[in-house]
Amino acid sequence: MTKKEQEYLNGINQDIQVPDIVLSKANEAFTSIRGKKQKMSFKKWMVAGIVAVLMLSTTIVAVAASGYFNKETVEGNDAVTYQFELDYELIPGIFKATPEYLPEGYVAQEEDKYCPEDNWGHGISVLPILNTVELDLLNGELSESDIENVEKTTINGMEAHIITYKSQYDETKYIYLFNPTDGYVMQIFGDSNVPVDELIKFADHLVIERVADTSFASAEEKAAIAEKEVLDEASARAYAEAIEARNNAGIAPDELILIGQETRFDYMDSDIGYTIESTEYFDSISGYDKNSFYDYSEVEPWLNEDGSLKPYTRLTMDNNGNVVNEEKMNQKFLAVKVKAIKYSGDSAEEIPLDATLQRLVLREDGRYTWPETDYSSAPSENYYLQTDNRCIYMSDATNLEGEKRAHSFFWRSMSVGDEVEYTLIFVVDEDMMDSVVLEFNANAGGGSSFDGTTATIDPSTYFSISK
Repeated sequence: MTKKEQEYLNGINQDIQVPDIVLSKANEAFTSIRGKKQKMSFKKWMVAGIVAVLMLSTTIVAVAASGYFNKETVEGNDAVTYQFELDYELIPGIFKATPEYLPEGYVAQEEDKYCPEDNWGHGISVLPILNTVELDLLNGELSESDIENVEKTTINGMEAHIITYKSQYDETKYIYLFNPTDGYVMQIFGDSNVPVDELIKFADHLVIERVADTSFASAEEKAAIAEKEVLDEASARAYAEAIEARNNAGIAPDELILIGQETRFDYMDSDIGYTIESTEYFDSISGYDKNSFYDYSEVEPWLNEDGSLKPYTRLTMDNNGNVVNEEKMNQKFLAVKVKAIKYSGDSAEEIPLDATLQRLVLREDGRYTWPETDYSSAPSENYYLQTDNRCIYMSDATNLEGEKRAHSFFWRSMSVGDEVEYTLIFVVDEDMMDSVVLEFNANAGGGSSFDGTTATIDPSTYFSISK
């Protein structure tokens, strides 16, 4: 998650206590939508998801539950839904899970996330444990869609459902563990590289402890959450309208920022100037410093012996996320030389130097707009070089160790007057080399604003990479 995204989540959680599961799903949403053309997709997800599950009746009715809850499972139409009747008389608990088994080669990446040492970021995740407080805020319902199968069994002494998905390209899986006696539901996620038997063994050796008591949200707290989401819905609606207007208007070629032209952005009250000095497509990274790649372990499997890139499987998706085409795609490296200058702001503040690539298409009227087609890689290939359209390399990085590398690799501490020249490297499909533009993280989303009723989006903050 980027610093901006964390600040947004902190703002959401500032006045009211948002449940852990909501923040977890928000983080997942950020990961999946970052860099896409609709910059407010996260807020739209928050409205569609959180409003639906949090605008609840403020009247709590006690039910006769077997333990903390009774569960009904509804299956059909390639989906499974779990509906819970809760016992509001029992005191909810807060739980912690500790694994006593990890697959060979796996280590803890961070709390509740465990990955192979040679495939960082892709392994097993234990989602925040849902107690009856969170089940109440989720309106007593959990569901999964587009599923292939639900295998019902017993794991770790609990009723367990192993969920696999219908798409031939989605090899991820979930294990749900239901514990009405202690009052929680666990969700354990396995990436496509995790064998299902290893995921089961991991779940079977979890030690789950009740570490504290908690209480249900009051009627006033629920009302505050619902009121805030109504306001967020208005904001999301205004942004959706602004996005539609932006797409209809498009971008004139002379609105793109040219190579050699400096543009200044206000980032966190700092005035930062960025200039693209040169761009170059090239075939091989042989000789480049491996430590300057954010995660060289993601790059290495896709390299030929000469340092050039192997083709990958590109999936074309329709508006519903269904795969409509599959093809092998050749790719190139793109080097972008950048100069950044800090003109004003707090002393030694961390400044983002990274960028993403955005696709544009040329309309018949000579203006650019955003394409309707979405692309993805085949999950089974573990291909991540174009995830979020991000850069994969930055020369002269200073945050190279531990947590600094993990979370701030592309940031740099800059004082007023500091100037830095550096190179970013991206991976681009060969058929898109003439249709991508660059957007700096410091100005992600463009000059967007919202006054409570009207949203404006300035699209003229893209940098041309054409000479």
